[in-house]
Amino acid sequence: MIDLFLVYGIGWRWWAGLGLVPIVVGVILLVRVVGLTRALQIGAGLLAALGAAVMLRRARQQGWQEREDKLNRDTAEAVDDYRKKRDEVADLPGTELDRRAQRWVRDDEAR
Repeated sequence: MIDLFLVYGIGWRWWAGLGLVPIVVGVILLVRVVGLTRALQIGAGLLAALGAAVMLRRARQQGWQEREDKLNRDTAEAVDDYRKKRDEVADLPGTELDRRAQRWVRDDEAR
């Protein structure tokens, strides 16, 4: 997606200002309609909801990070096991090498 301030050559401060105008107008209208006290209560509720959403998003991201770390550890262990078995098979003498290598390949394919 191409950023609007790059397309039109207008700085991000202008776009932020244009975005704030409807918010300010909405707050003013809300205060005029429901009163200052009720508008503050509504604002506090919205901020609490936003805070909860941010905390849930961070918790979800942390959960994904933990799963990814576990997957990386499992992958590293599998690679280490593979290398150990490969080195173990490579060190075996001729006929024993063939038998153990075939058994190892067969066991690996069975998984």
